[in-house]
Amino acid sequence: MSGLEKKIGKRIAELRIENNLTQAQLAEAMGLSVESISRMERGVTFPSVKTLARVAEALGSSLKQFFDFDEDEGQGDGYQLELAKLIAQIKNLDEGEVALLRKILREIEKWKDGR
Repeated sequence: MSGLEKKIGKRIAELRIENNLTQAQLAEAMGLSVESISRMERGVTFPSVKTLARVAEALGSSLKQFFDFDEDEGQGDGYQLELAKLIAQIKNLDEGEVALLRKILREIEKWKDGR
C-alpha cells in the first residue's frame, strides 16, 4: 500500500465525515459493500478513476474538489481526519452553541498569544 492510497483513503473518510455519512450510508448510495468503503478508506484497495468519480459524486464533490487536499506532510497522520470530524460536529451545533464555541476559540487564541 502506497502513500497515495492512504491519502486517497483519508480523503474519502474526511469527505464522508464532513457530509455526516456513515460508511454504510455511503456504501448504500454507491451500491457497494461497507467492506469496500472501509478498504478504500484504509488504503487497502485503490479505487479506479470511475469509482473515485462515483465516490466524489456521492459525497457532493467534483473530482477536482476531491483531489484538492492539503499536501502538508508536517501534520500528523490523523490531522486532516480530526479536522473533518470537528467540522462535522460543528455543523450540528445550534446558533448559541456556535457563539459559545467562538468565545472559547478566542480565549484559546488569547492564551496562546500570552504564553
